[in-house]
Amino acid sequence: MVSMLGDGHGRLASESLAAKRNKSYIHHHKRQTPMAQLYPYPFIDVLKLGYSKVLFNSAMVCVVFIVFAVLFIGIAKMMNKRSA
Repeated sequence: MVSMLGDGHGRLASESLAAKRNKSYIHHHKRQTPMAQLYPYPFIDVLKLGYSKVLFNSAMVCVVFIVFAVLFIGIAKMMNKRSA
């Protein structure tokens, strides 16, 4: 798990594979769902919320994702210190 979020030594990569996947997923939904008029998640419903609110919501999802990534890396580092 740590290798997906950083360089394997507890350091975050500038843009990890998981962060790229998250951003591409959001961009895919922003392009596809206005044509279908179907939004699987209410926090990215552009027709109801508008683009500014959807961009804010998407940024908050990214922030939460990064916080959890840092948290998991910290836990992994603590576990490595205990086993050493």
